[in-house]
Amino acid sequence: VIAGQFLSDKKVGTYVEVDMYGLPADTIKKEFRTRMIPANGLNPVYNEEPFVFRKVVLPDLAVLRF
Repeated sequence: VIAGQFLSDKKVGTYVEVDMYGLPADTIKKEFRTRMIPANGLNPVYNEEPFVFRKVVLPDLAVLRF
């Protein structure tokens, strides 16, 4: 997760959670989350290390939610 754009016009803290859904072996919930960027809801910049998903059994069926 690199950045967000036009998330909110308020001075709120933002973060991103990434979940993957698919086969039961591929489903990952609440494991990946960026740090919170305080008081920057409009254009937060995260610049974090990439999230790495282990081997995905059926990538054609996998869906990322963030």
